[in-house]
Amino acid sequence: MAMRHSSKLVLTFSSTSKRSESIKARWTEVIRVDTTTLDRCPFRKTHTLQTKDATTTVPENKTQLFEDIPGPKGLPIVGTLFDYFKKDGPRFNKMFKAYQQRAFDYGPIYKEQIGAISTVVISDPVQYNKVIRSEGKYPNRREMEPMAHYRRKKKIGLGLVNAYVY
Repeated sequence: MAMRHSSKLVLTFSSTSKRSESIKARWTEVIRVDTTTLDRCPFRKTHTLQTKDATTTVPENKTQLFEDIPGPKGLPIVGTLFDYFKKDGPRFNKMFKAYQQRAFDYGPIYKEQIGAISTVVISDPVQYNKVIRSEGKYPNRREMEPMAHYRRKKKIGLGLVNAYVY
């Protein structure tokens, strides 16, 4: 767990030994962060995002309809799939750069259809927070099948809380 206190970042870790469930260790470490370094960091906006309580939602009248979200126009059935095979177009092996270029062209929230899959991409953390809050207390996001296949193949869990038990 990380908590921010002015120019300090306080990290609290909890660990349980596999040999003995009764032995528990707790560590608290204080890391001093120079605020002038943070001001120069290009990614600072991402790290200092203020979140609200999970019960806070965005009013429904401020949400945008799916049809009104900007994005590249694709062909029927295949969508924008052929864009990824163009010589000078975005590439699947460089998706970060492709998403970055699309966000530059269409804004921080855009939609794209690749084959039969329609996707809304949110590249701004503030906008992402607004979208998640508009879905209510328990937002539902579809799992990305290639990533799910990779995790199943490598036996990797989604995170610390829901990792596989070995």
